[in-house]
Amino acid sequence: MYRTGGCTRPRTLLRTLPRTLLLLARSFTSQLLRNRKSMLDVVPRDGFAFPSEGYQCAVPNHVVLEEGISFTKAQARIDDAGLTFPFLAKSLWADGRAGSHDIAVVWSVEGLERLCQCEGRHGLPALLEQYVDHGECMFKVYVLGNQQVICTRPSLHLDLDCREPCPREPMQIVNRVSAYPSSQTWGNAFLAPEKHGVPTPPEGVWRGVAHKLQELTGLSLFNFDLIVPRNATDGRLVMLIDVNYYPGIEKLPDSSGVLIGFIESLMC
Repeated sequence: MYRTGGCTRPRTLLRTLPRTLLLLARSFTSQLLRNRKSMLDVVPRDGFAFPSEGYQCAVPNHVVLEEGISFTKAQARIDDAGLTFPFLAKSLWADGRAGSHDIAVVWSVEGLERLCQCEGRHGLPALLEQYVDHGECMFKVYVLGNQQVICTRPSLHLDLDCREPCPREPMQIVNRVSAYPSSQTWGNAFLAPEKHGVPTPPEGVWRGVAHKLQELTGLSLFNFDLIVPRNATDGRLVMLIDVNYYPGIEKLPDSSGVLIGFIESLMC
C-alpha cells in the first residue's frame, strides 16, 4: 500500500512482478537463438511431422566451420554433411553484431578456400547451409504468446542455370536480402515478389511449427523463417532456416495492438 493526497491506495504494480520476472527469466533461454547452430538443433533430426496436413518440416543440411580450420578438414566436413555447391555461409552468431545478418554465397572449391582464409565479419566461424531454391519468397511467422502472424518477405534467389563461363566471384557477399526501408515494410504483411511460384504453407503447418518451437524453447516472443523448396517431390515440405528472438514486430499490421495484447496476456 502507499499514500497519496491523504488516501491509501493499493500498490497494484507489485502484482505484475511475478509475471515480469517470468518474462525476464525467459530472456535467458533466448541464448540458444543467438547461435545459428544451437537454434537449428532445436529441431529434431527427423523434423516436425504434420500428418493431418500431409506436411513435413525439416532444416537444410548444414555444418559449422570454426575459426582456424584447415581447408582440407573443411572439405571433409562439408562432404560428411552432404553439402553441395552452391551453399550459404552465415555468421555463427545471430546476436546483432556487425555482419551477423550478412550471407556469403560459396559457389565453388575456390570460394570455400577463400572462406577458410577469412576471419571476422565475412569469414569463420560460420554456419554453412545448403542453398535451396525457394522462389525468392520467405514466410516469416511472428509468435507473441498465443498469437501467430504470417508475412512474406523477399528472399535470396540464385541463378542455378548459369553455365560457365559465368561472371561471378567464387564467393559473393550478400547483405540482408529480406530487409526493406521501414517506410516500405511497416504495416505491410506481404512483400515477396508477386509471382514467386511457391504455395503458402497451410495454416495448420505454420501454426503447428510455432507451437512446437514454443514447447521446445519455452519462449513466447520470437519469429521464425520458413521456405518452401521448389523442387520438393510432393510439394509438401517446408524448411525452417532461422529463429529470431526480439522480432521486429513494428513491421506488422496493427503492431501496437498485437504487442499490447501480448503484454496483457502475460499479466493475466
